[in-house]
Amino acid sequence: MRIKMLSLAYWALLGIAAAVGLAALWLRVVNGMAVTNLTSLIPWGIWVAFYIYFIGLSAGSFLISTMIYVFGLKRFEPIGRIALFSAFISLSTGLVFILIDLGHMERFWTVFFNRSSTSVLEWEIHFYNLYLAILLSELWLLMRRDLIRKGQLERLEIGLGVRGA
Repeated sequence: MRIKMLSLAYWALLGIAAAVGLAALWLRVVNGMAVTNLTSLIPWGIWVAFYIYFIGLSAGSFLISTMIYVFGLKRFEPIGRIALFSAFISLSTGLVFILIDLGHMERFWTVFFNRSSTSVLEWEIHFYNLYLAILLSELWLLMRRDLIRKGQLERLEIGLGVRGA
């Protein structure tokens, strides 16, 4: 009973924090950069620090998976998929923080159509997209055996009438 109450309190607190975060994000979208109170003395907000943190976390997780699947350190294999999934989630989170930091979030797509080969940020975005594709490909290759097994099990359960009864 006590554990159930703690679990309920945890989820309630998490829901409140998520609601406050979404409300703050909505204020940022509606009011623009004015709500950030950034000046020429403080040109970067905390979002850039979060971005750097999550990109570093993604790189570290990817290096762990590389040690397992490229260099063959079998003793770390139980955490290989989790490390790869963590790299994907961390990269996605870091890119969301950069999106929030943009002055005009609605213009993020212009980097794909208005090319500038001298822009370091554009190169960075394209390499992050390549990195994202590599992560998703490797995740799919690692998970496809389990996905096939799960699909066969579901077909077996449907055939036996176990599911939906």
